Amino acid sequence: MAQETPDKPRKGRWPWKRIIQVVLLVAALVVLVPLGARWLHYRFTHSITDNAFVKSDLVNVAPLVAGHIVEMLVDDGDSVRKGQLLARIDETDYRQQVELAQASVEVAARDHAKVVVAAERSAKELDVKIAIAERDLAIAEDGYQKAQNVLELTTRNIEEGIKAATDGVRSAQATMDKAKQDYDRFTKLFEEESVPKSKLDAATMAYKTAQANLEIARAKLAQAEAARNQIEIAGHDLQSAEHGVERARKALELARLGYLQVEEDEKEVELLAAQVEAAHKVVDVAETNLEHTRIVAPFDGVVAKKFLNAGDFVSPGYPVVSVYDPDNLYVTANLEETKLEGVAVGNGVDLDADAFNPRFRGKVIKIGKATGANFALIPRDNSAGEFTKVIQRVPIKIAIERDDRWSKLRPGLSVTVGIEHSEGE
Repeated sequence: MAQETPDKPRKGRWPWKRIIQVVLLVAALVVLVPLGARWLHYRFTHSITDNAFVKSDLVNVAPLVAGHIVEMLVDDGDSVRKGQLLARIDETDYRQQVELAQASVEVAARDHAKVVVAAERSAKELDVKIAIAERDLAIAEDGYQKAQNVLELTTRNIEEGIKAATDGVRSAQATMDKAKQDYDRFTKLFEEESVPKSKLDAATMAYKTAQANLEIARAKLAQAEAARNQIEIAGHDLQSAEHGVERARKALELARLGYLQVEEDEKEVELLAAQVEAAHKVVDVAETNLEHTRIVAPFDGVVAKKFLNAGDFVSPGYPVVSVYDPDNLYVTANLEETKLEGVAVGNGVDLDADAFNPRFRGKVIKIGKATGANFALIPRDNSAGEFTKVIQRVPIKIAIERDDRWSKLRPGLSVTVGIEHSEGE
């Protein structure tokens, strides 16, 4: 039996299998070439990195006072409003401090009021004492002036009286001397019987009268000289008046020294007023510490993490919860220094979040002025000579355009960013 041979393909015709392969290849090229071109174009016109994360300004809410937490009112993920109570520290000790400070204020206020009253009374008494001392000084000075006038008047009168009495004695002495001469002459003439007896009697009478008048003048002189004692008495009175003036002046000076006491009282009043003010400030501090036992939200936000629970002891500055503002989300991309060309503030950004599809849009709002390596806890030391170049990264802050998925974003989500290059770069 003869064996059949397969039909040989005719010359100039392709097998259907080859045709299908070619068609598929062409179709693949038609699809893949534009996609590859777009991919290459995107790579050349964008700076791309997957070292990027959604971030927010996390705030660690910590108390300013120490104590046991008696009440924790929020949990992870809770939304809070500004001023909302998050936790409460035991306030017993702080309330007692407030009460003690208020009691100190009351004591200081009473002491201040007492000193004010005493100072006012001392000032009034001082005014009265000074007025009395000034009046006494005026009286003493008036008495001194009168005593001085009396002394001058007495001295003048007595001296004039003595002078008049002395002149009277001299006049009486002269009259008596003249009368004695007449008496002796008439006595001799009478003995010679040259004059009648009547002449002798008249001369005798005149002589005796002159003697009597001389005695009277001498008595007046003695009386006038005896009046000098009145000058001494007036002098003593003047000295007494002078001493009285001196005493009154010293009394006035002593009274005016009371101004020093008034100044001391005023200083004590000011000191106690300062103590009252200081006591009020202590109350303010105690009340502030009491208020700090209430840990409240600093702004509207979301509790990212709760670090402590009711019953834990917390110290000042130790975080109780961490809160972030859900309206203040942004992306921080750590871009290689080799990809910075064409990147500028205001450039558009594609944000591919692993948790969402399609991509978000954003805009560059800040480019870091230093690389992240400068802020490492243990910076690299390249001074030893063993150096390996490592591409550094610069932080780029990107604002996210809001859409209906905004509320689902969370700090820490991974993002791949594509930053558009500026035109002409």
